[in-house]
Amino acid sequence: MPKTPPAASITSAPESLRADQGRRMRVYTLQMLIRLGCFLAAYFVSGPVQWALIAAAIFLPYFAVVSSNSGRRTGQRQEAPMEYRALPAADTTISLDQKDQ
Repeated sequence: MPKTPPAASITSAPESLRADQGRRMRVYTLQMLIRLGCFLAAYFVSGPVQWALIAAAIFLPYFAVVSSNSGRRTGQRQEAPMEYRALPAADTTISLDQKDQ
């Protein structure tokens, strides 16, 4: 009895657009709150730590936008739901005793 390939499962469906947009918005908001914290902390400290916090606050928006616009998560990719097999080769021999039709 030949093996049948596994059927596609609903759990392998990608995340819905609404859930994906909500997740990306939450991640972006968290990163911008961290940026705000960097600005506030830079006000209260001095020296190299202040410059590091200012640099983080300057470059964090770039990484936040890139990660938010990176696209939807597709989850785990499954193999093709069906097995592809090559067709058998056609018989290309021509018999001489066949008449043209």
